[in-house]
Amino acid sequence: MTAGTSSYGIDPLDEKVDMLVAMMGDADRDFARKVLDYYNGDIDKAADALLGGQAHTLNLSAPPGNLEGYTEYASAPPPSPNKVVVDLAKDEAVPPKQEWALVRSNVPVDHGTGSTMDVDVVQDEQLNKAIAESLAMSTTVDEVDELIPPEALLRKDSRPVVLRTADPKFAHVGQLWQALYYVPQVRYRISRYRGPPSPEGSTVVDPPASGIEGQVWAVNELFGYMELSVLAIVTAEPPIYKFSYRPWEGISPREDIEKAYQDFSERVELCLGGGLATQNPGRSRLLHSRVSDATLEPHEQTVFDLKKDFSLFPVKYNDEDGSNDLIGCLANQVFSKLPERGSLNVDPGANGGHAITVAADVIAFAPTRDESLPSYQDTVTGKSQQRRRFSFPESFYLDRFLMTNHERAQEVIQNANVADEEIRRLIQKKSEFTKLDKKDVMKSIRSSLYYYENVAHSATDVERQVVIENSAAKLKNIIAHIEAELESKSQTITTTIERLKKDSSNLFSTEEFQQTKYDLRAVLMHDGLKGRKHVYSYIKHDDAWWKVVDHTTTKVTFETVSNDKDGMHLGAGPFLLIYSRSLSEPLISEWSNVIKVGARTDSLQFLAKLPLSVQQTAYNPSAHVALDDNPASTLPHTDPSHVPPEATQIALAPNEIHHPGYAVGTSEQ
Repeated sequence: MTAGTSSYGIDPLDEKVDMLVAMMGDADRDFARKVLDYYNGDIDKAADALLGGQAHTLNLSAPPGNLEGYTEYASAPPPSPNKVVVDLAKDEAVPPKQEWALVRSNVPVDHGTGSTMDVDVVQDEQLNKAIAESLAMSTTVDEVDELIPPEALLRKDSRPVVLRTADPKFAHVGQLWQALYYVPQVRYRISRYRGPPSPEGSTVVDPPASGIEGQVWAVNELFGYMELSVLAIVTAEPPIYKFSYRPWEGISPREDIEKAYQDFSERVELCLGGGLATQNPGRSRLLHSRVSDATLEPHEQTVFDLKKDFSLFPVKYNDEDGSNDLIGCLANQVFSKLPERGSLNVDPGANGGHAITVAADVIAFAPTRDESLPSYQDTVTGKSQQRRRFSFPESFYLDRFLMTNHERAQEVIQNANVADEEIRRLIQKKSEFTKLDKKDVMKSIRSSLYYYENVAHSATDVERQVVIENSAAKLKNIIAHIEAELESKSQTITTTIERLKKDSSNLFSTEEFQQTKYDLRAVLMHDGLKGRKHVYSYIKHDDAWWKVVDHTTTKVTFETVSNDKDGMHLGAGPFLLIYSRSLSEPLISEWSNVIKVGARTDSLQFLAKLPLSVQQTAYNPSAHVALDDNPASTLPHTDPSHVPPEATQIALAPNEIHHPGYAVGTSEQ
């Protein structure tokens, strides 16, 4: 062992230099070492010289004076005594020691500080923690077969009707269509669909049975039964089969839901709008909006085209400030770039981004967490473990993203950028109050005070002790005075920053940007696990929010909706948000006679099978619905199979399909 080193190879002189640097704040390490060398390693004398300023007058290039008792220090530490020397030339046939063969699973393994294994261990711990937290927060239970008596199928009040699939592989489509049903504009426009134009002179029209018209008619019939029948739960199988949707096979239903939403939107838009609507460019858009380069003229963007119009806008978010809320993501992603079909990766136009040329009545967003790997620094510091939920408003104004307001919105954004730059400048200024030549003066002063109060004691030299105490008192006064000044200046800057932030956040809170309001109608959620009870929804119905999990409905507040963290640690959570234009008055559905009569007839037949005491508790919407007087809308009731199965109990087995027919399930608080 080299003289002057510990058994671990640590240089005592380095320890003293570290102490001097710590006391002096951001002092130059080489300079501190030279001063310490000058005083033969006496840290008290070196500290006095540095704090008193005499160190800069010393001739540090001259050799130290009295070297007696001065220890020779090693320039580098010796090899660790624990290091294992491996002989690569040794016979490889020698078997390893038996105790190396197995490691008990309950014994911690030491990989050594700084090992690359540390990162793997941290990541494994993060994964285990994420799974445990999501499982703990999940409010659902495993799927089980349920037997529900027919009387439990009755609607008892005006709570939402559940749209359910008997086959769990299509449960995600049932949740999607149920959400669309509770969008007022979708339900209203669907209710007015009467199929293709009837032949001249015909008074009876057969419902379309095939093609896109047949698919939309099936949705029309399904939605009509949801509104008019006495059933608390309606099965979605018949129209789902017409759409030929893919079954849910993987863990996440996100891609299947997005594809199903786009397919539904295209078919409904084409039917309700009359083909591609190239002859009617000014028609009302229900589900598709046009987002275009701001350099294009308005007349170039009005003709409906499935290649250019979008029903669903993907939104990527992460855990950084300003990147995990819907409005921030819309401003930074969706409407700053020109989207291709299914993609938002095209650079923005030269004239300052993009805007909505034609806004649909319904706009949907598909939020997706950006799961890029965290940096090494974020991993070892634990920052990558901090998950933040994606936030979204109950209502928002679309005006700032409309083409008609594009130029004015760009001006406001420029003002916001100026305010943000001023905020950054003030924050930087605030952080430099205590800096001199890029060194923290307050840190140095506090280090000096620490030295005088905790290190520089002199039990034998009374005069020196008095000097030490006086110096400590002076430093305390200096620190108190500086802190008071800093508090005053800091408060002034803080007030200015808060004012700028408030002004910046309210730049779009003016009348010109608050004309086109959209309200949240439905949120589809996934808790990260597989199964019909792990995909659920929140829907707005009769000015109240409801949580729908499988066949149960529970009334909740919007605070519950917005704070739901299920699935957050598994990369799941909200994956579809459906907004539609705010309504001043409710839209009254206009179902055809065939649907009204069918729902009423089937409801009465179902009720007839139940005891009178049970019938009297039922809520039957169709009992008060009047038929319209248009003979052409009187369609033959061609599907009598809507009558529920004649059974004392209805099994909700995962693989049982009630087809055709809509009766299945129950609704619970």
